[in-house]
Amino acid sequence: MMGGEFTLTEREAEYLFRIIDSSINIFLRHQLFLWAQGELQGLLPHGMLICLFDEGNGQAVNIERFSRTDMDEIRFSELCRPDGGIVFRAMSAWSAGKNQPLLVYPNNSHTPTYKHFSHDLRHENLQRIAAHGMFDANGRTTCFFTFTQISAALSERHAYFLELLMPHAYGAGAYAVS
Repeated sequence: MMGGEFTLTEREAEYLFRIIDSSINIFLRHQLFLWAQGELQGLLPHGMLICLFDEGNGQAVNIERFSRTDMDEIRFSELCRPDGGIVFRAMSAWSAGKNQPLLVYPNNSHTPTYKHFSHDLRHENLQRIAAHGMFDANGRTTCFFTFTQISAALSERHAYFLELLMPHAYGAGAYAVS
């Protein structure tokens, strides 16, 4: 876990329970959209969630977007370019950070990570990024979730939320996009 020890407030524990409870009933893409734009907002308010899934079977990486705002396909494709798009750069930073939750935000501007993303965050109106993923027994990334357009300030508490949420987000997403 990043930072120190955290204890969930009563409200946060309730949000987490609802997120976990509702995640086991997600089987279709539209259900994942409703979950991402509904229950997940309680712990991690965001405008857009970008999910990458790699089943490791030689097929292309599956990239899904769940957003309450419009973004044209050209701009979205730029964000997800494997050769330098912000999502793949975030995944590289996450891997370089020993697969710990990645928080990219202006108040953290003293770190090289924010400086690496600041232009794109401003240019694409993404504001802040909170990202985390899962990897298999061989260390290969199997999924990566990038939460963007986060208007609230991020803190180490959000990193803790990402750690709690990731197994459930992966489980829900794997069903919904397969």
